[in-house]
Amino acid sequence: MNQIETIKIEDLLTEAGFDTEEARQRAREVLIEQKLTTSRKERMALYKKPKAFEVLKFNLARICSSVCQGLLEIEREAVFVGTSNCEVCAGSNTTRAAKIFNRELESRGIRKVVIVGGTPQQIVEIKKLCNKEEVEFRFVKGLTPSHTIKEADKNRYWADLILVWVPSEIKHRTTTKYTGERAVTQTILIQRRGVEALFQETVQYLRERENVTADRFSGAEGEKNRRFEQWQQSQGKEIVVQGKLNCRMCGASFDQPNGTRCPGCGRHNTFN
Repeated sequence: MNQIETIKIEDLLTEAGFDTEEARQRAREVLIEQKLTTSRKERMALYKKPKAFEVLKFNLARICSSVCQGLLEIEREAVFVGTSNCEVCAGSNTTRAAKIFNRELESRGIRKVVIVGGTPQQIVEIKKLCNKEEVEFRFVKGLTPSHTIKEADKNRYWADLILVWVPSEIKHRTTTKYTGERAVTQTILIQRRGVEALFQETVQYLRERENVTADRFSGAEGEKNRRFEQWQQSQGKEIVVQGKLNCRMCGASFDQPNGTRCPGCGRHNTFN
């Protein structure tokens, strides 16, 4: 009679990513509830391993923090594990930032994004991390020898959001096609290097802008602001928000001054 191959349940749970005592305990309880083992057994038939993995994945979510728990695509009972076994970020800050970025865009109805700048390697990484069909991306390589105003205009009127990656490999004459008086679409100047920084600064800007917008549209004064903004849009004018502003040229963030000069770079009318 052939002997059935077995595996230690403890080893199976560790292989499945349950690397803390609390997580392994709860995972074992799930296997018992699904009648794949009993409380007395220390080993399991090897042929049950695929089914055990399937049951654990369906019932439990391995997460390393409350932030990652909030990013779960399918809500399940959460158990805390080490960062490397987190099914959301797998221990990568960039992956976590990308998921927050993707969710932020989707929740705000942003479906078309242009990213100006970045190395070929960074562009590949962004495409890999932002591969959902809900949001479409266009990339403008910062060192492209001939990026015409006509091409930039097509991108500006197509996009819901433009990210100008200032510290990346990018020519000044390329950035000027998307900033200053030409910034019709909502434009954010990213001030730090790295893909993670691009995701983080975009999310921070959108959330801060939301708070300013909420303040502007409250009460009777808010109704005036709403009507004025509708008029600006009908005239094809850029919407100027009272409150927290950003300079398109230098990226300085500040409360609206009395005049129209940026306190960061000294230029006029560069508010975003």
